[in-house]
Amino acid sequence: MLSLYVRVYTLMCICMCIYMCTLQYIYIHVCVYTRCLYIQLPLVVYF
Repeated sequence: MLSLYVRVYTLMCICMCIYMCTLQYIYIHVCVYTRCLYIQLPLVVYF
């Protein structure tokens, strides 16, 4: 159950970061770090 929550949260976070940072690659990392601090490392791996 927790794993599913983390996956959904991660997906939502990625979408939000991309939307808020207007698809600019460099700023996505900054946005991910500030908005998704707790799961920042796994997201960076995906990028």
